[in-house]
Amino acid sequence: MSLGEVRGRVERGNGRGHQLGFPTANILAPASAISMREGVYAAWVKVGRGHTWFGATVSIGDNPTFNDVDRIQVEAYLHDFGDDLYDQEVELVIVARIRDMRRFRTANALSAEMARDVMISRRLLARAKSPAEIGGRSYTPDLGTEIAVQQEKTQGGGRSRWFALAFLTLAQFLIVLDASIVNVAVPAIGKDLLLSSQALTWIVSSYVIPFGGLLMLGGRLGDRYGHRPLFLMGVIVFLLASALAALAPSFEILLAARAAQGMSAAFLAPAALALLMRLFPANDGRGKAIGVWGGVAGLGGATGALMGGLLTTAFGWSAIFFVNIPMCLLVIAGTLRFVSANGQSLQRNPLDAMGAITVTLGMLAVVGAFSHALETGTFDVVALALAGGGVVLVALFIMIERRSHYPLIRLDIFTNPGVAFGNLSMFLVGGVTLSIFFFLSLHMQLVMGYSAAGTGLRQLPLAITFLTTAALLPSVIGRFGLRLVLTVSFLTLAAGLLALSQTQSGAGFLVALLIPTLIVGIGLGGTFIASTELAIENVEEADSGLASGLVNTSQQVGGAILLAFFATLPALLATQAPESASQESSLLHVEYTSAYLGIGIVCLIGAVVSFLSPQKRQPS
Repeated sequence: MSLGEVRGRVERGNGRGHQLGFPTANILAPASAISMREGVYAAWVKVGRGHTWFGATVSIGDNPTFNDVDRIQVEAYLHDFGDDLYDQEVELVIVARIRDMRRFRTANALSAEMARDVMISRRLLARAKSPAEIGGRSYTPDLGTEIAVQQEKTQGGGRSRWFALAFLTLAQFLIVLDASIVNVAVPAIGKDLLLSSQALTWIVSSYVIPFGGLLMLGGRLGDRYGHRPLFLMGVIVFLLASALAALAPSFEILLAARAAQGMSAAFLAPAALALLMRLFPANDGRGKAIGVWGGVAGLGGATGALMGGLLTTAFGWSAIFFVNIPMCLLVIAGTLRFVSANGQSLQRNPLDAMGAITVTLGMLAVVGAFSHALETGTFDVVALALAGGGVVLVALFIMIERRSHYPLIRLDIFTNPGVAFGNLSMFLVGGVTLSIFFFLSLHMQLVMGYSAAGTGLRQLPLAITFLTTAALLPSVIGRFGLRLVLTVSFLTLAAGLLALSQTQSGAGFLVALLIPTLIVGIGLGGTFIASTELAIENVEEADSGLASGLVNTSQQVGGAILLAFFATLPALLATQAPESASQESSLLHVEYTSAYLGIGIVCLIGAVVSFLSPQKRQPS
């Protein structure tokens, strides 16, 4: 009988592991069943009847109460373990020996040593295959040669995972950057490729539609085939798509390249976050790592306009895509060097490919309906048919999800009011954010006559206000409550957009745009953070990954659909065609201010949604 066959139960609040922040599994086994001598080991643990293996730091024979000829205690401190798995059976599989058992004079010294043991155990397990990766069989490796980990310096491992974090966050920076850097370059692309107003929105939408539609599938692919391989594949495809976009000789090839960028972003984004979670377990730097992750991602959105403007003015619009290539190469090299390929238990559940295809095609049809209406100036039969087809495809997606045993989205999660209201709010925020930067970029260049670089610089105050508000908002929410903060943020955003809609043609930046965009930045920062918290705050631990993926999907879907709607709105209201360049500028000014007004009205709807949202409560 091997140790891998010994079973026990997970106990709540028992042992030093609980004091260190880890649930503890206690096993009382016959001494004859355990061939290893007393000591501390790295091990895999399977809980319940599932197939998931957790990492663990195991202490054998350290309790003298059971240290006799008949019984011996095995105490496992479980890594990355949810509270919902208490009181279930566990099975242990020893991987490597860490140190001998010894006594400590003080509890603090013991706790410090155990914390070090856990860190070493994690690093050992990251290099070892789990039982699931070798067919799910229990096994006990040959421990004849002990691993000399006592002399290994823990600081080196700590540095390596922070290096890994740097490259993972660089990839996330790229994803967010490419959603925003294009806006300032849109007029230059349109001029160079001789595009209509209707075509300009597709430069943005062709990225966010596959990104939003395939994001949940990307998460499932990572679970099935491995997060690291999928992440690397996503970065490579993103690099190739960026090169194709930079060299695109036609609008059609540019759209195909942008769609490939969005698809690869949908695959690498959830994989990158999953790798981060593996590198930084709970109670071991995860909070700080996620803070760095979120800050760098926000920086990508905030600096997109500035980078896009400077690159477009200096080198042409192709430069906004060429700049991705060296960053992608850095990410690939850093991932191969610092991110381990081991440590993940793969899932073999079926993929809901039909769900991903139907929802993506549904989004494409709805956006196509608005785009056609923008081109023709009316909602004709073709536009209505596209919109109807989109609605049918979304309904089909819901049917598929209800019947699937392994759906992309478990629809019952929307019975949680916070999830439902939070995702509706984020749908609106995603559309409002993308539309504001899109129309501001066109307004500043085509009406006010600024260069691409000048436009990027003049959008910098908005970006700084956004980041500052986002950083301060958690403490504000703690003081005034989530619902009130979200409602006020939407009202603030609506006020800024109303001010933008009242700007006069020919007015300067300081008078017409600076103060309104500062107000808009405050509103955007508030609505983004508060909507995210509303969508995930009352979610059970087991559904946290699903909830996080949903809120990101809602943001991208809202961006694609509402941008198309807001771009169509001024065209549907237009009553005359321009007869001269000056009249064209005046009509464009009216179109953009009308768009600001429409976006502001949507923000008022968001304020109503947030006011009706549930008050914050503790999860059951």
